[in-house]
Formats: sequence, C-alpha cells, structure tokens
Amino acid sequence: MMPTYLEVAGLAVALAACVIVFRRRYAIPTASRVVLFGLLSMLVTGHVANVLEWSGHTWADTLADEVSVIVPLLWGLFLLEIGRSYLSAQVDAGTAQLRFFLEKVPVAVAFLDPDSRLTAYSLAWSRSFSASDVGAPLARVLPAPLPALERALASLASSDTDPVTAEEESCDEHGRARYFRWVVRSLSHPDHERPVVLLILDEITTAVEAQRHRTRAAVELARAQRLAHVGQLAAGAAHDFNNLLHVIQAAASELEEGGDRGHAMEEMQAALRTAAALTKSMLQFGKAGTQKRAALDFRALVVDLQKLLNHVLGRRHRVVMTVDPNRAVNVYGNEARLQQAVLNLVTNARDAMPDGGDIQLSLEVVGQEVRLCVRDSGVGMSEEVRKQLFAPFFTTKDASGTGLGLNVVRSVVEEHQGSITLDSQLGLGTTFRISLPLHEAPAATA
Repeated sequence: MMPTYLEVAGLAVALAACVIVFRRRYAIPTASRVVLFGLLSMLVTGHVANVLEWSGHTWADTLADEVSVIVPLLWGLFLLEIGRSYLSAQVDAGTAQLRFFLEKVPVAVAFLDPDSRLTAYSLAWSRSFSASDVGAPLARVLPAPLPALERALASLASSDTDPVTAEEESCDEHGRARYFRWVVRSLSHPDHERPVVLLILDEITTAVEAQRHRTRAAVELARAQRLAHVGQLAAGAAHDFNNLLHVIQAAASELEEGGDRGHAMEEMQAALRTAAALTKSMLQFGKAGTQKRAALDFRALVVDLQKLLNHVLGRRHRVVMTVDPNRAVNVYGNEARLQQAVLNLVTNARDAMPDGGDIQLSLEVVGQEVRLCVRDSGVGMSEEVRKQLFAPFFTTKDASGTGLGLNVVRSVVEEHQGSITLDSQLGLGTTFRISLPLHEAPAATA
C-alpha cells in the first residue's frame, strides 16, 4: 500500500507544480517554462502509469518505463536552458553597462585589438576623432602622429603590463602643434591570444595654449606693474630730490650770509651724496640683486641725518633725537633707501605742523627688532585719511604735495622685511613707528 500512496502524493505534487508554472508564465522565460511544463507533464504521466500498473493494468508498465527514460532527458534540457538564460542575462547586462559607459563617459575612450584597430569607442571619442570607425587603424584616426603612444601600444600588445600614462606633443599635417594626454592598459580577452588595449586619449591643445596665454599675460601684467612702479619711484625720487634741493639751497644761503663755509660745504656735499645714491638706486631698479645691501648701523645712519634734517626743516622746526649714541643697532639693508624713508617721515611731520615745533625722533631695540618712532604735535588725521594714507598720489596738502612720500616709506620698509604703524588723533599729532629686523645682536661700541 505504501508505494501506491507515495505515487499518489507524487502525482498531486506534480499537478500542483504544473498549475504554478501555468499561472506564473510571465515570471518564467518562455523556453524555460515550456521545458519545465513538459518535464512536469512527464512526471504526472509516470505517476499515473505506476498507479495503473499497481491496479493491474499491465500495459501501464511499458508506459512507465518509457517515461522513466524521457524524464532525465527533459531534466538535462531544463538545466541547460536555465544556464543559457542566466549566461544570456549576464552578457546582456554587461553589454548594457558597456554601452552606457561608452555613451555617457565624458572622456574619449576606445578599445583596441592586438593590431591597434578600433573595436569599440565612446561617444566622446567619436566627437573628438571624427574619422573613427570600427576596425580602423588607430594611426589613421589620430589627427597627429604619436610615436610614444605607438611604442606603448606595441609593448602592451606583447604582454600584460601596468597602465602607462603620458603627455605627448606632436605636429599635425598643417604644422600646428598639438598636445595629448593618454592612458593605456592591457586587458585579457577570450577571443584573442594577445591582450587587447583600453585607451583613454584627451587632446589638451586648447588647455596648453590657454595656459601659455595666461603665462604671457601674467608676464605682461608684471611688466606693466613694474613700469607703473618705476613711474612711482621716479615721482618719489623727484619728491626726495626736492627735499635735497632745500638742503643745498639752505647751505647756499648760509654761504651768502657769510656763515660757516666749512659747515655749509659739508652739508651740500652730504646732500649731493644722498642724491647720487638715490639716482643709482633708480638706475639699478628692476635688476634683481643689483641694489647694494649690507650690514649697517641704523643708529649711526639716523644720527648722521640730524644736520641734514635740520636744514630741511628750517628755523621753525627742530628734530629732537632720543638715541643711545654708544650702542650700535645693526640692520641689513640699503643705506640710501633707509635714509629716504627717514627723510620722508620727518618732512611729513614738518608739513603736519604749520605753526612750527619739535619733532620727536627716537630709536630703541625691542626684542629682535629696532623701532624708529617719529612723533609730531601737528594737526593729526581722521580715520578716513588714515585708511588712504599709504596710497600712491593721495595727499591732504595743496598742489605742492605729491602724495608719494608715505608710499615710498612703506615700500622701503617692505623691502627690508619690516612693518610700519601709526597712531593719530585730530589736533593732537601723529606718531609713525617703523620696525626692522636686527641683523645681529646689538653690540657695544668703543
């Protein structure tokens, strides 16, 4: 009895499977569904034949034997169809991904066979190289010969190697320089004994030419700025020469009045030396490394300027110095330019005191810096004036002002890696502070 019940149970299961396959026909591929339905039909037939054979129908035995032979064949066909469907789906998915990649990737990508012929390429490639066609040699597609790329392709075609990246310059048939950036790597392919090649090629001619244009523009801009600076320097030098002419005029007046001839001649020669140094600095401007710099005693430079400054200021103004006469303060710089800065600060203080008075000039060492302070008790300045004070050609004076004195001072300080600050209040005066780095530790002089 047991075998009969098992056959009936198997028959029920097979019939249920047939119903499921029939009702789920849209979820199963057609070929697989047909094979599976035939297989289940054979199973149903086999179970029916076994039941009939048990019931005494001898002809059913022959039918059961034939079905038992056909069922394994149908199982094999079913498994083959399932495998074929799976592999076909995988191939279709890979093809779709490759098609999407070739259509959407924004760079020029191509696949080459071992003989460097195109087998597939991206939409960006076809836009960049209009002569492209499947099977076309790469050399015919490129707008200019690329020997380095050809050598890399020959090397990759013989063996698997790491990706190769390079930039290459070439000339097209019209003699125009073209620039390319490319990456190649080898890929194993089941249809070829030798590896195929993946090539990413980007023409960067426009970018290179644009960069060169920007470089030329930057050079021209620097040249224009330098010429503008030369103009400012010339105007500033004219401003300083005017101060030196005042010194020479004062010394000449002293000679006419029968004053100390030796002292007057000494002042005139000092002014002429300063003027010569300024002229030399202007002639050397723009030649890197030609402005003479050396270690110098900033204290001595300031002290030596006192007589010159007194002549520049006249009778109603006086420089009062607070400087340690026995202590050297060494800085590294250009003597004429530093004299130029001090002279401009003092004359600016004089112009801020129309009623005369004392100009306080002090020098002290603070840490690793020397600080020069020039203080006046003049009219002071507002916040708006302080914001524009160092701008070229900005002046609060009448037509006699050039607006270049303080701009020159700031340029000199920056040349010497220093800093300049100021404090000012309307009606109370102004204090300028220049800080310069010490060249070496201050040392006492004999």
